[in-house]
Amino acid sequence: MISSLDLSECSGMVSSIRHERVIWTHNDSGDKPRIFAMNSRGEILNDIFIVDAQHIDWEDICRDTNGNLYISDMGNNGNKRTDLGVYALPEPAAITMDSVELSTFYPFHYPDQTEFPPERNNFDCEGLFWYEGNLYFLTKHRADTYTKLYRTETTNAGYEPFLVLLDSLDVGQMVTAADISEDGTVMGILTYDAVILFDLSTATSPTLDVPKYTLPIEFGQCEALCFRADTLFISNEDGYLRRLDGYRRYLNQ
Repeated sequence: MISSLDLSECSGMVSSIRHERVIWTHNDSGDKPRIFAMNSRGEILNDIFIVDAQHIDWEDICRDTNGNLYISDMGNNGNKRTDLGVYALPEPAAITMDSVELSTFYPFHYPDQTEFPPERNNFDCEGLFWYEGNLYFLTKHRADTYTKLYRTETTNAGYEPFLVLLDSLDVGQMVTAADISEDGTVMGILTYDAVILFDLSTATSPTLDVPKYTLPIEFGQCEALCFRADTLFISNEDGYLRRLDGYRRYLNQ
């Protein structure tokens, strides 16, 4: 079980690139703008304040290979928000730090949303990961059981990144988190009661059109996941942390 009452609902997780056995995580909506350093037993090591950030509805966190973290403030339950975006910041050099400076905030909107709110409530986003220079987003739908995959792009002049719609897939449930393995060959999508693993080993970029395996999970309402080496970590809204070792074996079934 996650040890701190301050982390009341673990909404996103990512393994640290700088600190061995550390997982960065954060609360869902309503908290201060901070991230938590947590070990694989769910013990909170410290919380670090992010200067000049706001916490409206944080839903997921990811990292790149250059020592940066990205926090998705893309929670959009009513599909009315016009202030969606992602915070970028350097991964803290020490888990004992009190605060870290924000690098930037990237505002985003969905290219296929023209009404606020729309007739169909399909513009919430709870999945985020980074792959080869781009951020990828997976949506949580309430009008159907699909998810849509978006990616950031920039103009040739290098202006602010924007979202492009890549694909959609019926996953049978609402998506609550996403991550990609450290070597980029496995994508994981979490729903309330399952993990869907996508085999990207022969793909040139993340896609929903590859072999996949759905692993049912009896773990309450699942909310966050992250890969670390050969282990997949999952948290639920009741504050419990679960690990699945050797997850790649499921792709061969």
